[in-house]
Amino acid sequence: MSKKIPTIRAVVLAPLITWMTMNLRPVNKALQEAGLGFLSLDDPFQIIPLESLSRLLASAARQEGPDLPVRLIEEADVLNGAMIAPIVTAAKSPRQACSAIAASLPMLSSHEHLAVEDGPKSSVVRHFWGASMDPLALHCLQQFTAGMVEKIVDKPTDLSSAIQQIEMMPHPDYGLDFLKGRYHGRVVEGTRILAVHVSSAALQRPYRNGSRNRQANFEIPDLDSLRDTNLSGTVRVLIRSMLEVGTPKLDDIARTANTSPRSFQRTLAMEGTGFRQLLDEVRRDAALDWLEADKGRITQLAQQLGYTNSSALTRAMRRWVGETPKKTRDRFQQGGEVGST
Repeated sequence: MSKKIPTIRAVVLAPLITWMTMNLRPVNKALQEAGLGFLSLDDPFQIIPLESLSRLLASAARQEGPDLPVRLIEEADVLNGAMIAPIVTAAKSPRQACSAIAASLPMLSSHEHLAVEDGPKSSVVRHFWGASMDPLALHCLQQFTAGMVEKIVDKPTDLSSAIQQIEMMPHPDYGLDFLKGRYHGRVVEGTRILAVHVSSAALQRPYRNGSRNRQANFEIPDLDSLRDTNLSGTVRVLIRSMLEVGTPKLDDIARTANTSPRSFQRTLAMEGTGFRQLLDEVRRDAALDWLEADKGRITQLAQQLGYTNSSALTRAMRRWVGETPKKTRDRFQQGGEVGST
């Protein structure tokens, strides 16, 4: 199995959630079914499993039709809500935007890659995922990315002069015929690597002043790379997020890694840890953060960490730091330091 769980920032969901909200679709129900019930819509840079994104997208496409990604692009302000919005807004040309996106991807996605092959007349924008993925979800992501490349190129005249050909993995049930009208017949069967052939002149041409009315809703802060971690590091992050709605189970986390619980545990053991140990450590860190910030009642903290009652939390705190939650909070308020046992 992979040495880490494929992850991505939650802001990638913004176009889909915006579209679902606009069209009165049950957003919360869809998130729950995809294993994203813990998602905080107020935190666009929350880390989520790529597997959950895949499930959400595939489910939406089955319900809404094979051309859903195209409709997202046409009906929603995708460059205002997508995670690359600030990058594209700051770029001076489509080529510069592609380079900036490629450089930023490690902070936004653990297994996503983009590259541009420049040519004298035709260039190729390639996009691929270094992780296994449901074929329907992969097709939808390629369809969406092709549309985003079109938006980024900001075609100076019409589509036929900028986008020359799109090599895309076919939809598992509908192939590619339903997209040929949208792309003037220039979409052909491809592989797991999306290839968008673009006019080099269009790719290099500077954006016209005022031609890109794209003001991002947010700015990308300084983010840690999602690629510079191991499996246990990713598991810690996901456990911390999932604790918001309940205690995550080993099976839930293993599924996001596309592996069996046994293989999942074996890989963690190779890193010198285990799921129960990581859960305990994350609970400890979350408890100390809560008590230091004095966020509320001890019973609320126990509930948030998945304990059946405050007595269970008290026992855990005695094991972690040798004293009760109340004494730990008082020590923080007095400016003292709390050590662990």
